[in-house]
Amino acid sequence: MIVEGYKVRVLSLDGVDLGWLDGVRPGGRLTGNVDATVRWSGSITVTQTVAASVEWTRVRLQPVHIDGEGAEVSLGVFIPLVGKGTDRPEATTVTVDLYDRTLLVSENALGETFTVAAGTNPVKAASSLLAGFKEAPVGVVETGVSLPSALVWKPEETTLRAVNDLLTAAGYFALFVDRDGVFQLLPYRDPAGRPVVHRFDPGPDAVHTARLEWVRDANRPNRVVAVSQESGEVKAMTSVVTNTDPASPFSYPSVGRWVTKTYTGVEAATQDVLDAYAKRMLAQYRAERETRTRECAFLPLNLNDVVEAGGVREVVEGIDITMTPGQLMKVETRKVA
Repeated sequence: MIVEGYKVRVLSLDGVDLGWLDGVRPGGRLTGNVDATVRWSGSITVTQTVAASVEWTRVRLQPVHIDGEGAEVSLGVFIPLVGKGTDRPEATTVTVDLYDRTLLVSENALGETFTVAAGTNPVKAASSLLAGFKEAPVGVVETGVSLPSALVWKPEETTLRAVNDLLTAAGYFALFVDRDGVFQLLPYRDPAGRPVVHRFDPGPDAVHTARLEWVRDANRPNRVVAVSQESGEVKAMTSVVTNTDPASPFSYPSVGRWVTKTYTGVEAATQDVLDAYAKRMLAQYRAERETRTRECAFLPLNLNDVVEAGGVREVVEGIDITMTPGQLMKVETRKVA
């Protein structure tokens, strides 16, 4: 009989499986958040003997969930950092902090002024930047857009900043790393166009508790002004989108005044990209922002997945996994209109 649980696999820098990590204590933790610079991080605790036997700078760790039938689900590929421990009479333990591979580009300063010329395909430029980090493969969906003007970054700015500016200009999601440790460059998809991967509905097949925590923010803009980056002879583009829907409690007809949110210096390759950006920003304000937190048995959810509860769509914005058998995971979602 196989018991549900968690294990940690050791990988070489080029992805070769080196076997399971011994001496891992129960209670490790992984947290993911869409707004974090490094979206996934966490920690595990190992015995001092094991800690001393591993060359941490030369390996990567891959925690996995194993269900009752022995099927494995990767929880990501992480960079381990060791810097603290606990001495007890019975044993010494060491804490290993874990960070997804976005750490590689978030800590790497460009080192010199970096310019991407007008007419360049921004997604190809972002992919080229990431190609320098050879341990992490890159998954990319190509686009035909090109930059209307040059983009310039200062030496102290990071590779992650440059990559995300280029992806914004193309109308893409911010850079993230998938469960297999692959950098992903994907076009943005509105939540309405994403598949529903799980339904949190009551019934005999439910895997979540009945407890639901929620927080609402009722102060919402009803107009968004987005202004693109101006460069040399290329004038800034402007996009203005408004919420005039009488059914929306935050629209101009409902509140009788404009509440404006302005975004400046937006990297947009075309007016269409800028318009889509402005519409995307306003869309998050059309309804009352409600975040929901619930506990459930392990589910292989990803950040930005769409789930549903009572016919209402929600976007996964946070995940908290305690790597102890039988422990419930926490899922934080944002209700979308």
